Formats: sequence, structure tokens, C-alpha cells
Amino acid sequence: MRSAFWLAALLCAFVTQLALAGTNAGFSVTLDPSEVRAPAIGDQIDIAIQIGGAVEAKHALVTARYDSSLVVFGGFTSGDLIDGLVAPPGIPEQVGGGLTEVQSGGTQLGGTPGAGVGLLGMLSFYVVGALSGSDGLISITEIQVNASATDADTRTFAEGEFGVGLVQVFANQLFNFEIRRDHDGATISWQSRWPGIDDSLRYRAVGDSTWTQLVGTLQQTVTTLDIAAVETLQAAGLEAESATIAQMDSVLGSSLSIEQALLYGQLDAALRNRTHVFALTGLTANT
Repeated sequence: MRSAFWLAALLCAFVTQLALAGTNAGFSVTLDPSEVRAPAIGDQIDIAIQIGGAVEAKHALVTARYDSSLVVFGGFTSGDLIDGLVAPPGIPEQVGGGLTEVQSGGTQLGGTPGAGVGLLGMLSFYVVGALSGSDGLISITEIQVNASATDADTRTFAEGEFGVGLVQVFANQLFNFEIRRDHDGATISWQSRWPGIDDSLRYRAVGDSTWTQLVGTLQQTVTTLDIAAVETLQAAGLEAESATIAQMDSVLGSSLSIEQALLYGQLDAALRNRTHVFALTGLTANT
């Protein structure tokens, strides 16, 4: 009796699942591109929505969420999957959390329904703000393909799960990071693609909400005249880090003090090796 009950329940569940599945059940979707690197204000981002496994597509709906301080909606252009798709412009609406949502798509008024693989359409956005501190995302949360008004199949995605990433790219690449730990301090160093001394570092202990900010030592002590002097020495093929005061004086036509010579040596090494060093002191021990 019990086995018969479970068999009946399974059959009911199977029939229900078939009833809920539409003509286009199992359709797939891909986006191109999957990310946009270094988006700049004024750029246009076109997202191609490719559908696979369509059986009879007459209507489509795409829902996107995005940060409107970074991008604004430009429009939706129908593709070649559904011939004659009439796609009215979507109307963006605020949905909370600093996000905006827009629904785009359309209906085929006549012609042969779409089938197989094809371009459903193109979502367009314009970049209006710069990325700051973290990457962005144009999130696709729902794509619906209909064979009729009552025959719909939908792919849904959690916010942030599926979409086009907006990726920050720093031209002045940083690499060779090294942290040397001490009992109550640490030394942090790295190299950069370009030379420079305008460095700052912000740090805090794990679980602490207060940040401490440091400014590079050379940035605080070096003047533009010092930088020009070291660049003159480098142009003459002289490395201040290893040169004598007399050698530097002969190139610069100056009379450097020992302190100036030492400073020029430090500055020469930092610019030539593209190195950056910060010493963190007074840290709580064993944190």
C-alpha cells in the first residue's frame, strides 16, 4: 500500500513538472562580452544576448539590474532569432539599494517563430560614472522566452550571478608585493610599472573600523628640484645611489651636503627600481 502511494506521488510530481515546462524548456543563454575592462565615461556597452535550444519563440523578456551612477540604459535592439520582433523601449525603475532595473524585449506580430540558436537582441548602456574602489556589474536577473501568452519558459539568476562585469584596470600595474612581519610592526614593499614617489597606504587591524593612513617618506621630504637633479644624474649615466658627492657635483654644478647626497641616493633607487616601501610601527603585538 505504501509503495503504491509513493508511486502515485511520483507520477503526480512528474505530470506537474511536464505541465509547468513550456515549449522552450531548457533553452540556454550566453552573453557577449562577459566583461568590459577599463570602461570610460562616454563609452557605449553593447551586450549581445544569444539564445540556444529555442523551439518556438514568439516573445521575449530580459530583465537587467545595474548601478545607475555608473551606467544608464541606452535601449534594446532585436536580433535575428525572432523575425519581426517589435521591441518597445524599456523604462528603467529604481528598485532600492542604489540599483535600477529595466525590462526589455518584445513580441512577434507576424512571421515564423524563432527556433534553434540565434541573437535574441542587444542591450545597450552608456558609461556615466567612473569605477571607484571596486568593480561593477550589469546583472541579468531574468530571461523569458514564450511560445504564446500562456506558454513561457524563464531562466532566473540571483543578483550578481550572471551578467557583464565592469572591471577596473590600473595602467600603473603594481607587483612583487612583500610583507615583512615584526613583533609590533611590519614593512610593506612593492614595485610599480612606472616610477614615482607619490605614495599613500591605508591599513587597519582585522575587525577594526578605524583606518590609519600613511604618506610616503620621500613624498614628504623630496622637492621637485630634487627630482629634477636626480633625473639629470640619471640622464648622464650616473647612479646617485652609488656615486660620490664629487661625481654628482661635477654633473649638477653644485656643492651637495652629505644629507642631500644620501637623499639623492634614496630617490635614485626608488625611481630607478620603481620600489615603494612603508614601515608600519606601533602595531598591537601578535595581531
